[in-house]
Amino acid sequence: EDSLSISKHESDIIIKEIYSRMIKIVEGDTSLNSIKEHANLSSRYEAYNNITRVIVAYAANKLGYINIINDIMGDCTNPMYKELFEMYLRKKD
Repeated sequence: EDSLSISKHESDIIIKEIYSRMIKIVEGDTSLNSIKEHANLSSRYEAYNNITRVIVAYAANKLGYINIINDIMGDCTNPMYKELFEMYLRKKD
C-alpha cells in the first residue's frame, strides 16, 4: 500500500534514513553502484520506498546516469510519481 500514514516514531526513523541517503549523495557518494544502493530503501512502507526512488532518480539524472533512471523508476509502484517524473524529464529536454 502506498500510504504515508504510519506512526510518528516509524516515520521519524524512515525520514532520517532518506535524509541520510540524500546527504551521502550531496557529499559525493555518487558512483553508479552507490546510486543504485541509495535507491533501494527496502522499508516495509512502499510509499517511503517510492519517495526515495524519485529522489534518487532525480539525483541520477543530475549526475548523468541516464541509463539507470528507468530501472529506478521501474521499481516505483506509484503511477502518479512515475507520470510526474516522466513529465519532468520531457520538460527538461
